[in-house]
Formats: sequence, structure tokens, C-alpha cells
Amino acid sequence: MTTFNKMDHSCTPEWVRKSFFKEEEFDKKLNLACGADYLSGWVNLDGDINVTADIHHDLDDPDLLLPFPNQEFDLIYASHILEHITYIKPLKKELMRILKPGGTLIVVVPYYLSPDAWGDDTHVRAFSIHSFMPTYWPHPGEMRVKIIDGKDPYDYDIQWLVADIKRGN
Repeated sequence: MTTFNKMDHSCTPEWVRKSFFKEEEFDKKLNLACGADYLSGWVNLDGDINVTADIHHDLDDPDLLLPFPNQEFDLIYASHILEHITYIKPLKKELMRILKPGGTLIVVVPYYLSPDAWGDDTHVRAFSIHSFMPTYWPHPGEMRVKIIDGKDPYDYDIQWLVADIKRGN
């Protein structure tokens, strides 16, 4: 089942992490596509070899498995990466493979009606609340999606989706 809410806030990475989960409640955590947001105590993965990360791995190659065993992580944090992925189905399958049953996947993406959804020419897709219907995710459990209204650094109105996905069995 998927539930939807709307809230107003400036959606910084720190605010999302503090608002949507308590990282100390999770043992093994993956910061997917960490970019400049390297998190201590996490496994930080990024495809850009110029970024400080624990592991460098191409997330958009549909033939490459993520370099982790099945059910490795209690928490996966994927902030502002899925909109850049051309081959999203294989990556969603891989994310759910490495997430423990009952584990949490937090996804942050631009809302499809937001100016930043298509304003960035590196975005290959946009997301609506319907992108997080259980039928579109392997091993779906409970899903909660929030639309967050905020401002970008240039004071434009933007909207992001934050999805809290629990892996079923």
C-alpha cells in the first residue's frame, strides 16, 4: 500500500535524513550516488571516480550487478540519482536485492511538474507519485511518498518527492 502526503520545507540532504529516518536505528547503510555528500559510518558509492567514495560503480549499466551480496543493507539512501538513470528497472531490482527484508529505501527525486525535473539536461526521466506504486517495485512492502515544496538556490519554487519504501519478503 502506498500513502501520499504533502509538506512545505527546504529539502536539504541533512533535513531529509533527519526527517525521514534515524540513521542510528540501522546497522548497515548505503549512500547510493553519494556525490559530495560523503557520510561517515555508511558505505558511500558513486560512479564518478573524481568523487570521494568507498566504492566506485556505474549505476546505469544494466548488465552490472551492484557489488554487494543479497540482503546486505538495512537502509539505502538514494538522493537525486534515479532521475539520471536510463536503465531504471535493473537498478530497482538490484536495490531491492541488496536491501534486507523489512529494510528501508529512501528515494529523493524531483517531482515531474517541478522546473528542476526537466531543467537539468542530465535528467533522463521524471517521477510522479504513481512512480512509487507497489506494482512498479520488486519485493514491495509499505511505501510512503511525500511531495515537498521548497525553493532552489535561486529562489525558484521546486517540488521533490521523497519515497520511504520498506522491502517486503
